[in-house]
Amino acid sequence: MNIPVEVAQAQGLHGIKGAAHGKKGGRPRLDLTDDERRERRRGQQEAYRRRKGIPPRQARTSKRTTNWAQACVDIWGKPPGARLTPEEYAAREPLWIAWVEGRKR
Repeated sequence: MNIPVEVAQAQGLHGIKGAAHGKKGGRPRLDLTDDERRERRRGQQEAYRRRKGIPPRQARTSKRTTNWAQACVDIWGKPPGARLTPEEYAAREPLWIAWVEGRKR
């Protein structure tokens, strides 16, 4: 983490190699909340990506809107994990294939 110069000077300038100088502590830390620290880290990552020419990350959106347990009940007639007889499977397999093919589009 990059420490502003005025903070480092106020805390004794002993930085990363402070222990080699006989001073305890090492790198000085900023008094930040977790949210401020997270936002600062995100800004540093964005700056790094800009310097390296890496396109910015897009916000992640969830594509999963299907309630899988309900889909299982609708197709197979039983909740997930329930055993099917071969006759039940043979009767409901066309529904399953149609549902899978519809999801691929």
